[in-house]
Amino acid sequence: MPVTLTDEQAAELRTRLSQAETNRQIAEAASKLWNDPERGNRAKALWKEQFPDSDLAEYDVEQRINQRLDREAQERRDAEKAAREREQDEQLARNRRETQERYKATDDAMTRLEKMMIEKNVGDYEVAAQHFFSREPQPSDDAGFDSQFWHHDRSDLFKEITADPEEWGRKEILKTIREGERREQGGWR
Repeated sequence: MPVTLTDEQAAELRTRLSQAETNRQIAEAASKLWNDPERGNRAKALWKEQFPDSDLAEYDVEQRINQRLDREAQERRDAEKAAREREQDEQLARNRRETQERYKATDDAMTRLEKMMIEKNVGDYEVAAQHFFSREPQPSDDAGFDSQFWHHDRSDLFKEITADPEEWGRKEILKTIREGERREQGGWR
């Protein structure tokens, strides 16, 4: 037997059917979004943000694993960065020490060199040292001189010349002639 509905009941039934269809479409769209490989985690993250006590077992485990992997990767990057910085510091110290030994520079001279390196934006000790020490040469060592006198008698060359001046002059002349002949013949031998 057919059932007769009043206009109000029919309108309510139509509203319920329309709402059911809308709910079905929303559920279908939510399901697609929830299970989407690219956007699913964002949807679950939003869900957890709105409902923090909800149980999303797979998502929670995945997030803990991702957090652990991120933390380990960050620790690894930090350790690598610290190792690189330590290696750079050791290399700088080694370069500084080698430059100081090569140029026989005092600590004060090295401090002034480093100040100049900062001012001139020079990052290489060797380049900076060549410039710096060419402009600020070190005083020569004793080398037979004192404040007033040249101690020529301490020089080996002077002793050789004074032992036999004619022989020394003859050797120098012959050496010069041989060098001239070699140049004329096309090179040094």
